[in-house]
Amino acid sequence: MDTDVISAAIDFGLQKLSFTEIKINQRKVVESFLAGKYVLFCSPTGSGKSLTFEIAPFVFKYLQKNDMCIVHVVLVISPLTSLMRTQTQALNRKGITAGYLKNISSPSNFEDSLTNLSSGNVKEGKIDIIFPVQSHLLDT
Repeated sequence: MDTDVISAAIDFGLQKLSFTEIKINQRKVVESFLAGKYVLFCSPTGSGKSLTFEIAPFVFKYLQKNDMCIVHVVLVISPLTSLMRTQTQALNRKGITAGYLKNISSPSNFEDSLTNLSSGNVKEGKIDIIFPVQSHLLDT
Protein backbone atom coordinates (compact mmCIF):
# COMPACT_ATOMS: atom_id res chain seq x y z
CA MET A 1 0.00 0.00 0.00
CA ASP A 2 1.24 3.45 -0.92
CA THR A 3 2.92 5.36 1.94
CA ASP A 4 0.91 8.51 1.13
CA VAL A 5 -2.33 6.55 1.50
CA ILE A 6 -1.11 5.06 4.80
CA SER A 7 -0.14 8.50 6.08
CA ALA A 8 -3.50 9.97 5.06
CA ALA A 9 -5.37 7.10 6.77
CA ILE A 10 -3.32 7.51 9.95
CA ASP A 11 -3.85 11.29 9.92
CA PHE A 12 -7.61 10.71 9.55
CA GLY A 13 -7.55 8.39 12.59
CA LEU A 14 -5.46 10.79 14.65
CA GLN A 15 -7.83 13.64 13.84
CA LYS A 16 -10.88 11.56 14.84
CA LEU A 17 -9.19 10.71 18.16
CA SER A 18 -7.98 14.31 18.74
CA PHE A 19 -4.29 13.37 18.54
CA THR A 20 -1.67 15.26 16.56
CA GLU A 21 1.09 12.66 16.26
CA ILE A 22 1.85 8.97 16.48
CA LYS A 23 4.99 7.36 17.94
CA ILE A 24 7.25 5.33 15.66
CA ASN A 25 6.37 1.99 17.35
CA GLN A 26 2.66 2.78 17.06
CA ARG A 27 3.10 3.59 13.37
CA LYS A 28 4.94 0.30 12.82
CA VAL A 29 1.97 -1.57 14.35
CA VAL A 30 -0.49 0.24 12.06
CA GLU A 31 1.70 -0.38 9.01
CA SER A 32 1.96 -4.06 9.93
CA PHE A 33 -1.77 -4.66 10.18
CA LEU A 34 -2.32 -2.70 6.97
CA ALA A 35 0.16 -5.07 5.32
CA GLY A 36 -2.16 -7.91 6.37
CA LYS A 37 0.02 -9.16 9.19
CA TYR A 38 -1.21 -10.36 12.57
CA VAL A 39 0.19 -8.07 15.23
CA LEU A 40 1.20 -8.86 18.79
CA PHE A 41 2.16 -5.59 20.46
CA CYS A 42 3.47 -5.88 24.01
CA SER A 43 4.77 -2.81 25.77
CA PRO A 44 4.71 -1.19 29.21
CA THR A 45 1.76 0.66 30.68
CA GLY A 46 1.55 4.19 29.36
CA SER A 47 3.50 3.49 26.16
CA GLY A 48 0.57 3.96 23.80
CA LYS A 49 -0.84 0.49 23.16
CA SER A 50 -4.41 1.78 23.31
CA LEU A 51 -3.89 4.24 20.45
CA THR A 52 -2.79 1.41 18.15
CA PHE A 53 -6.11 -0.41 18.47
CA GLU A 54 -8.24 2.73 18.83
CA ILE A 55 -6.90 4.19 15.59
CA ALA A 56 -7.42 0.96 13.62
CA PRO A 57 -11.20 1.32 13.02
CA PHE A 58 -10.75 4.88 11.75
CA VAL A 59 -7.87 3.83 9.47
CA PHE A 60 -10.00 1.01 8.06
CA LYS A 61 -13.00 3.34 7.61
CA TYR A 62 -10.82 5.83 5.73
CA LEU A 63 -9.60 3.06 3.43
CA GLN A 64 -13.14 1.68 2.97
CA LYS A 65 -14.41 5.13 1.97
CA ASN A 66 -11.73 5.15 -0.72
CA ASP A 67 -12.49 1.57 -1.85
CA MET A 68 -9.12 0.34 -0.63
CA CYS A 69 -10.13 -2.00 2.15
CA ILE A 70 -12.66 -4.62 3.13
CA VAL A 71 -14.41 -4.83 6.49
CA HIS A 72 -12.10 -5.55 9.42
CA VAL A 73 -12.65 -6.25 13.10
CA VAL A 74 -9.94 -5.61 15.67
CA LEU A 75 -9.55 -8.28 18.34
CA VAL A 76 -7.91 -6.93 21.51
CA ILE A 77 -6.72 -9.51 24.01
CA SER A 78 -5.96 -7.99 27.39
CA PRO A 79 -5.32 -9.67 30.72
CA LEU A 80 -7.15 -6.80 32.40
CA THR A 81 -10.69 -8.16 32.28
CA SER A 82 -11.87 -5.63 34.84
CA LEU A 83 -11.06 -2.82 32.41
CA MET A 84 -12.79 -4.29 29.34
CA ARG A 85 -16.18 -2.84 30.20
CA THR A 86 -14.67 0.57 30.93
CA GLN A 87 -12.62 0.50 27.71
CA THR A 88 -15.66 -0.58 25.70
CA GLN A 89 -17.73 2.31 27.06
CA ALA A 90 -14.93 4.82 26.41
CA LEU A 91 -14.47 3.58 22.84
CA ASN A 92 -18.21 3.79 22.18
CA ARG A 93 -18.12 7.43 23.31
CA LYS A 94 -15.34 8.05 20.74
CA GLY A 95 -17.52 6.66 17.97
CA ILE A 96 -15.88 3.24 17.89
CA THR A 97 -18.33 0.35 18.11
CA ALA A 98 -16.78 -2.00 20.65
CA GLY A 99 -17.97 -4.90 22.74
CA TYR A 100 -16.58 -7.54 25.03
CA LEU A 101 -17.14 -11.25 25.34
CA LYS A 102 -17.30 -12.79 28.79
CA ASN A 103 -18.28 -16.06 30.43
CA ILE A 104 -17.15 -18.18 27.51
CA SER A 105 -16.96 -21.77 28.72
CA SER A 106 -17.34 -23.70 25.44
CA PRO A 107 -17.27 -23.13 21.68
CA SER A 108 -21.07 -22.97 21.60
CA ASN A 109 -21.09 -20.38 24.41
CA PHE A 110 -18.48 -18.42 22.43
CA GLU A 111 -20.78 -18.42 19.39
CA ASP A 112 -23.77 -17.43 21.57
CA SER A 113 -21.77 -14.62 23.20
CA LEU A 114 -20.59 -13.36 19.82
CA THR A 115 -24.13 -13.45 18.47
CA ASN A 116 -25.44 -11.66 21.55
CA LEU A 117 -22.67 -9.08 21.32
CA SER A 118 -23.18 -8.28 17.68
CA SER A 119 -26.61 -9.50 16.57
CA GLY A 120 -24.87 -10.26 13.26
CA ASN A 121 -23.15 -6.90 13.13
CA VAL A 122 -19.63 -8.36 12.95
CA LYS A 123 -20.31 -9.87 9.54
CA GLU A 124 -21.82 -6.58 8.36
CA GLY A 125 -18.83 -4.55 9.56
CA LYS A 126 -20.74 -2.72 12.28
CA ILE A 127 -18.47 -3.87 15.12
CA ASP A 128 -15.00 -2.31 15.18
CA ILE A 129 -13.33 -3.85 18.25
CA ILE A 130 -13.99 -6.98 20.29
CA PHE A 131 -12.41 -7.72 23.67
CA PRO A 132 -12.58 -11.44 24.50
CA VAL A 133 -11.78 -12.74 27.98
CA GLN A 134 -8.29 -14.05 27.26
CA SER A 135 -8.38 -16.87 29.80
CA HIS A 136 -11.23 -18.49 27.88
CA LEU A 137 -9.63 -18.32 24.43
CA LEU A 138 -7.46 -21.37 25.09
CA ASP A 139 -10.52 -23.40 26.04
CA THR A 140 -12.55 -22.64 22.89
